[in-house]
Amino acid sequence: MERRYKLVLRRTAKGSSVQLRTKDGERDEVTLLKLRGRGTEELFRHMVEVLKERGYVEAEKKGIVSQRVLLKPEVGPVVGGFLITSRRAKDLRRMVPLFDVVMSREARGSWTFMVGLLRLAEELSSHFRKEGLEPKVLDGLGAGAKEAVRKLWRVEF
Repeated sequence: MERRYKLVLRRTAKGSSVQLRTKDGERDEVTLLKLRGRGTEELFRHMVEVLKERGYVEAEKKGIVSQRVLLKPEVGPVVGGFLITSRRAKDLRRMVPLFDVVMSREARGSWTFMVGLLRLAEELSSHFRKEGLEPKVLDGLGAGAKEAVRKLWRVEF
């Protein structure tokens, strides 16, 4: 069975967070990474809107405190790489232009870059923990990814 990805918006007393969760076959669902900060809900809504327009959403479930979107398998790792790149952004709304560029495939190699970024984060994190992604690995890769994006595709955020 192939790996499944869910994009989740959770609202708590501490604020909102965007989470990327994954499930392999019979194993339990694992939260790979979380994003919090200014513009979290706006970024999530924009991402879901774009993903729906392009036909990358398989199912959606809305609740009082959360909204869950099941992604098609081919786009899950791309979204994961984008979320890693978005880490530590002062305002997540500023990452919207990058998401649009990546999803439109205007930037040559952007999907390959984002998928590779997630795979690298998983590989490096496996040396620190059994499940999920190590925050210090994500912070380091995210900072480097931002610079790479600026140089490769001239996207400012």
